[in-house]
Amino acid sequence: MDGSKMFCGTILSIFIIYTVKDLFVETSAEKEIPVTKVGLSTNVGPTLKFLYCYSCGYRKAFDEYTTILHKKYPEISIEGGNYEPPGYSMHLAKFLGLGKLLVIV
Repeated sequence: MDGSKMFCGTILSIFIIYTVKDLFVETSAEKEIPVTKVGLSTNVGPTLKFLYCYSCGYRKAFDEYTTILHKKYPEISIEGGNYEPPGYSMHLAKFLGLGKLLVIV
């Protein structure tokens, strides 16, 4: 029991030392925050990101939507890319397509 009292006393004294230090020792609270490249970005407006199915022919629709949105909202940045479905979804779609062909034949 004597060892546990010593341990608790040590923890309590460490806690008191740090509390007194925080209360009475002055530190500079204002630190300079470095400017990052993100803060210097020329793109100030919101960004839209479209993911489309390239094999389904949606690239042309994406290009048309992009031109329309740029005409109406020039401050919006638009990004586009090919949508990569998860592996199991892609295999399931191929299997269902093959199944439809077998039903038709």
